[in-house]
Amino acid sequence: MTPDYIIFTDASVILPKDCLHSSAYASVILNYNSLNYTVISGPLANRSIVFCECWAIYQGLRYLKKLRKDIGKDKLKILVVSDSKLIINTFTQWIKYSWDLSDWSNWKKSDNTPVLNQELYRKMYHILSNEHLKVRFTHINSHSKGNSSKQKAIFAKLERDKIHLSDAAKKIFIDMNDVADKTAHEIAVSQIKHPTTLEILRPKLKRKD
Repeated sequence: MTPDYIIFTDASVILPKDCLHSSAYASVILNYNSLNYTVISGPLANRSIVFCECWAIYQGLRYLKKLRKDIGKDKLKILVVSDSKLIINTFTQWIKYSWDLSDWSNWKKSDNTPVLNQELYRKMYHILSNEHLKVRFTHINSHSKGNSSKQKAIFAKLERDKIHLSDAAKKIFIDMNDVADKTAHEIAVSQIKHPTTLEILRPKLKRKD
């Protein structure tokens, strides 16, 4: 697979004393051909790291879903890069093979307990089911900037997974992932300075995508 777009995602959660914790997400969306990129990010206030990691992917895919229509392209091949094995397993393994989805409004895990964050997961599932989007996930270590051995391992893994990148894309791949990491962290840190705003920043999920 050679992607049309790569979505680099990350999230950050900080737990200060005596106030709601701050949380944030970032999606860096790279056009594989032009190597231009767009950053989508923001605070999520008082959300878990799992929710924030998934929200980053969701926002990146929403952006490309709309972009595909705007540019009139029939299909987009998308590579999602995340350091969350849990989120990747959710959409590549558990939803497909482990969870009970028979009741669409009340998903259950294999131990018969409710799935956390399932409303967001349903919205993601809806996008991933779009026939015009071909989405692949890959897990990498988010803290690989300046570490040549980790970077070599990342590119070796991509090759094993038959994800083919040009030399130009490889040159900025680690940088784009670092931008997502730093952006999410900086937003989370900035919230600590204004703790009274945290609660109103919680995203309101709606049924309609």
